[in-house]
Amino acid sequence: MKEPAIRSASSEELQQILKWISYRLRALEQIAAHLEEMRELAEKAADPRSTRSERSELNHKVQKLQQKVNELNLMTTMSYNEMCMN
Repeated sequence: MKEPAIRSASSEELQQILKWISYRLRALEQIAAHLEEMRELAEKAADPRSTRSERSELNHKVQKLQQKVNELNLMTTMSYNEMCMN
């Protein structure tokens, strides 16, 4: 069975990949912070003393954070796909 050919990446390509990795790591740090905040909000909402209105407001905040998480993930995924296409 023939081994697939592996091509060497140029220095420029490697620099581009390192930039993307750095970008992705920053995005993942933001995502982790948003997820932690979402966990804290969920704990507050689970408190039996919270009112329906408070839970609704907390849920709205969680949904906004979820949207931010999705956007960060999409942005970094799209930038990686664009980088691979060049």
